[in-house]
Amino acid sequence: MQPNNPYEPEPTGIDYLNQIATPAQPAVFDKKTKTILIIAGVVGLLSLGLIAITSINNSNSGPSPASLVARLQKLDRISTTFGDKLRSPALQEANSSLSAVLITANQSINTPLAAYSIDLRKQGKEIAALDPGTELEAELNDAYLNGYLDSAYAREMAYQLEETLVMMNRLRDSTKVVSMQEFLDKTISDFENLKKRFSEADKV
Repeated sequence: MQPNNPYEPEPTGIDYLNQIATPAQPAVFDKKTKTILIIAGVVGLLSLGLIAITSINNSNSGPSPASLVARLQKLDRISTTFGDKLRSPALQEANSSLSAVLITANQSINTPLAAYSIDLRKQGKEIAALDPGTELEAELNDAYLNGYLDSAYAREMAYQLEETLVMMNRLRDSTKVVSMQEFLDKTISDFENLKKRFSEADKV
């Protein structure tokens, strides 16, 4: 046993108690805190996924590419569903052209979508839910049952094409993705011609 250092005072009172006390245990998360952190992490991941799907573009302005995909898919479904029910030859021809344009558009848009980290095979259901079109389909079905589908279809499709053109032009003005710009240049031109044909069919 080492002798006490004569120059070091003997510990007394609180100093002595501090020396012999057990060191404090490091703070750890209790069960409740861990649960809260796990829930917060899951919510954060889900939020990031939603942002990825509805991400607009590099400049964060303009419509979402995912919304455009949902619109194109909706139009494709409607043109296929009601095409055989149309009576006017001019309207049938316009709708056939629309279906052909939409088939091409829905296939060729996959390349620009990759630049936005959008994969239709994995995110198809979520994207389709952005523009389901159930109300429009119900209106057109009602028009068919009541014998005025042609006029209702021509009017509605002209309106849908106009809305889609506005969406595409806004996306074209805001996107910096070259492949998306090229896709939109081609599709906008096709849609402008189709809108004119449906507008004329509505007047017949």
